[in-house]
Amino acid sequence: SQLSALQKDDMVGVYEYASPNNKRRTGDIRMFAMMVRQGPYKNLIGHKKADILMTSNIASSKQFLVRVLPADDPNSTSPSNKVVEYWWSLSRCQVGPYAGCYMVDAVIPNL
Repeated sequence: SQLSALQKDDMVGVYEYASPNNKRRTGDIRMFAMMVRQGPYKNLIGHKKADILMTSNIASSKQFLVRVLPADDPNSTSPSNKVVEYWWSLSRCQVGPYAGCYMVDAVIPNL
C-alpha cells in the first residue's frame, strides 16, 4: 500500500503507513515528505513499476526487497531504463489505532 501511495505521490498515504518509531525519527509529515522527495528516495515518487523480489521474516519483523523502475526524468530527452532497489522493513505495531498491523519501520536503498 505504501508503494502505491508513493507511485501516486500521496505523501499523506505514505506517512500513514510509517510506524510510530519511523515517524519519531523522521518528524512530522512535512519533514517526512521533504526527506522522501530527495536523495535516494526520490526515485520512488511517481515510479512506473515496482516488484517485490524477495521476502524475509526475522523474529517479529518482515523485510521485502523491492525493485523499482523510476519515472522518466522530465529534464531528459530519453526514457530511463535504470532500476533501483530498496529494502522495506516492517514490524507489527503494538499500540494505537494500528495495533496488530504491520507498519514500515525503514526503507533502505540496496546499494
